Amino acid sequence: MHPAENPGTESPRWLSAIAIVATATVVILPLVIDLRGKDPFRHPKEVFFRGAAMLILLFLGLALASGMRVSREFVRRKTSAVALAVLGWAAITTALSTNRLLSAWSLLTVACGVVLYFAGRLAAGKYRLTFVDAIVLGAIPNAVIVVLQEYAIWQPFTGPESGSHIASTALLGNPNDVGTFLLFPALATTAGTFTLRGRRRWAYAAATVTLLAGLLASATRTAIGAYVIASLVFAMARSARTLIVTLTFLAVTLGFAITRSPMLQSNINIAIDAFVERRYDRLLSERLPPFLAAVEMTRDRPVTGMGPGTFKWHY
Repeated sequence: MHPAENPGTESPRWLSAIAIVATATVVILPLVIDLRGKDPFRHPKEVFFRGAAMLILLFLGLALASGMRVSREFVRRKTSAVALAVLGWAAITTALSTNRLLSAWSLLTVACGVVLYFAGRLAAGKYRLTFVDAIVLGAIPNAVIVVLQEYAIWQPFTGPESGSHIASTALLGNPNDVGTFLLFPALATTAGTFTLRGRRRWAYAAATVTLLAGLLASATRTAIGAYVIASLVFAMARSARTLIVTLTFLAVTLGFAITRSPMLQSNINIAIDAFVERRYDRLLSERLPPFLAAVEMTRDRPVTGMGPGTFKWHY
């Protein structure tokens, strides 16, 4: 383990427990749903997310009680400072919020996210590529399910929107959630395909195809565009050969997906027409009014804002 990722040399049992919980969380969290609930996607995930963070805090307390000392290198990293700054600013804006009760729940979510971030760093340092494998393992079922839903092969959920694109939710909530979630594992496996060797390289190549298929099935334009740009930047930083292979792969994959997906074709045509007609509300998927509302809220309280989690309440 890199020394910067080692928070202490004592209490290895509790540190291992923290790393195991973090690794299990990235596998299980994307798969947790409750078919009996009114919100079968988000609420169970929020409960599991917060429960995992609390379990990690319990193990951390036991580790500190056992004599663990946090290394200065672990705390002084720039990413640690950013994470702690985010938590501190969330606490300040919660105290000054226009609705402290709503903001308190958001502050709890931010705090749990910071806890899981540090636990994830510990797990990544301890397990290295195995931790990346865990992230991919949690993403692949969602990629497979969204493809099956989008092409009307199998729909595990019923409802008034069944049969439409909006019902291509995988186990996450809506198509945009699916696209955003699949983006980062797809980039990780793409990088692994070019940098690893042996069986793991071929496993990552197969995972890239699967995750990219799910990403395209979600028809999330911003996520697809981000994948294309990030892949090209990565390829240019590697070599001319990598860039050629990446360009070829993207051209073939995107060309095939666009010709086979009516939803992608429709999204592209809508975006082109909206740009030509200067219909920026349509170009932004009818999100322009919320953006403008956010601008007005920022003008009202330019420093601290309205408070974490209060946008919907004000909007």
